[in-house]
Amino acid sequence: MWFLKSAGERRIETATWGLLLIWAGIVITADLSTGIPATVAGGILLLSAIAQKAAGHSAGLILWAGGLGFLLSGVNDLLGRDRNVPIFAGALVVVGVLLLARALAGGRKNSWQGNSRTPRGPDRF
Repeated sequence: MWFLKSAGERRIETATWGLLLIWAGIVITADLSTGIPATVAGGILLLSAIAQKAAGHSAGLILWAGGLGFLLSGVNDLLGRDRNVPIFAGALVVVGVLLLARALAGGRKNSWQGNSRTPRGPDRF
């Protein structure tokens, strides 16, 4: 939950959304070659995940898989392959399966207990 995140983690996430929105605006207005929009978007997501990990925060599965899916899809387009490999679609399916498996298994173990971001008392919200 967002209110359990540290200020540093929220700052990284806000910067990530800001960069993605700026990039989306550039992509909409500029005539970029195929592959560049996805490659840059994937790079932004992966750099955000790496920054969160380096700062000691947890980066979500969607951030890693989405970033990797966008990056690989964009690079595939930039290489101009004759065969279109639906990498991003595959990444979406994999993330969906992992999220569904996590939900059916009851979520992450101890996701609310023993977490350093969990409030410790009634006055710590």
